Amino acid sequence: MINDIIKLMNEYGVVALVVVVVVLVLIRYLSAMRKVWNERDKKRNDKFELAIKEQLRNHQFFSNLKHKLYNEIPILHLEDGKSPVRQKLFRKLLEIKLTVLNEMVENIVSHDVSDMTPAALVAFINGEIHKDEKRLSERALREGIPNIVVNKFMTWQYRTVELLINYVNDLAIGDIYATNAARVNTLLYVLGLQLITIVGDAERTLRDMNGEITGLTYQGEILE
Repeated sequence: MINDIIKLMNEYGVVALVVVVVVLVLIRYLSAMRKVWNERDKKRNDKFELAIKEQLRNHQFFSNLKHKLYNEIPILHLEDGKSPVRQKLFRKLLEIKLTVLNEMVENIVSHDVSDMTPAALVAFINGEIHKDEKRLSERALREGIPNIVVNKFMTWQYRTVELLINYVNDLAIGDIYATNAARVNTLLYVLGLQLITIVGDAERTLRDMNGEITGLTYQGEILE
């Protein structure tokens, strides 16, 4: 280092010495400030992450879901209100579906995904989606909803679930989001698709029954 400085001075004079000193001072300054800047950036990122997480907990998805669950489903009439026992059964099925969907999203939002790799994020969310399907099936059967109704409803729902899983894969791979929390925030808007398609899937399931549940009982009443 000394030999290089002497060589520069011999070739370029005092100006070279001044430049070298300035560069050395700048290097030392940048080295000292790197820790400060890293801590500042971390605080900014942490603050941004907290803001996103708060936004997730108050996401519009939850208010839309609760409105449908508590205001729309209880008075819903499928097939022009025909067959009151079937109506009751399908309203319960939709209630269960929305309840387990809400639980699934609560689990995703409350989980710390900030340090997950894209592959880990995909595995986690897709795992929650499959748990959602399992919970739906188990709770519906416990409520006395016939297995054939649950299976047909889940068949119609599968199209939406498949689109959702494909989107999760694309979302994690994409580089337009700064954090995983931002990815989850966007995911909740996509999950809103299920809130739109869920009643239609119930109506299609009801039309597909073709007399297969007629004569069975639900909550002590005969299904039409």
